[in-house]
Amino acid sequence: MRLKSILFGILAVIAIIAVATYIFVGTKKETGLKIVTITPTVTLLPTRSANSTSTLMGYVFTSGKPATSDYQITYLNHSYSNLTGVIANIEGAYLINSNIDFSAYWGKCVTIDGTYPSNINSADIESDYNRVAFNVVSIQESILCALVPGGTIATDSHSVTFSGTVAKNDRPAPDITYDFKLILDTPQLDSHNAQGINKSITEVLISPSNASNFNQLLGKVGQGVTITGNWVSGFSETNYVLVETIN
Repeated sequence: MRLKSILFGILAVIAIIAVATYIFVGTKKETGLKIVTITPTVTLLPTRSANSTSTLMGYVFTSGKPATSDYQITYLNHSYSNLTGVIANIEGAYLINSNIDFSAYWGKCVTIDGTYPSNINSADIESDYNRVAFNVVSIQESILCALVPGGTIATDSHSVTFSGTVAKNDRPAPDITYDFKLILDTPQLDSHNAQGINKSITEVLISPSNASNFNQLLGKVGQGVTITGNWVSGFSETNYVLVETIN
């Protein structure tokens, strides 16, 4: 009797183990977990890399904004100029690189490669004379620049002739194209100034009336010439000569 009880107990334990094993294995087969690695898809908005290089072509002149840079590239040849990722009416750029002597390129057609601030936008450009600060990586002379537009004759102008030496002039503002002046051989009497009084002058601002005169003036810097042109009113009550002929 006792042996039967022991056998019955052993069989009962075996049965319990078998059922538990069945339940565990069956559950694992039916409800086993599958580990899945999910890789999120991220769509990046198109943007310009802070280190991407842009190219500009134009002429180097003084900036008119020395707090940013002493020199700028202007009269841009838009066929060969590209500021990557910027939609704005770019008229020039302030040249920044302390290791480059930009004065050596004054009045020359150049191609420059470089970068500009990654957070620049159209509003910033428009509020800064349509210009950007440009970190120059390289600069080289070119012969592909577009023709420089000439000035127009004002209705209140009158014809003048002056003799003197052509010299470089610093722009009073980035977009005021007073790039040349004539240091007079002898002082002249100016009776057409904004004050309406006669006063003696020793130099006059001069501006080319066309691309040919522009190139002539570039080639005459430091040389004596006689110019004829029209005496016109300009920026901030200044007068200048819109040059017609150079001899």
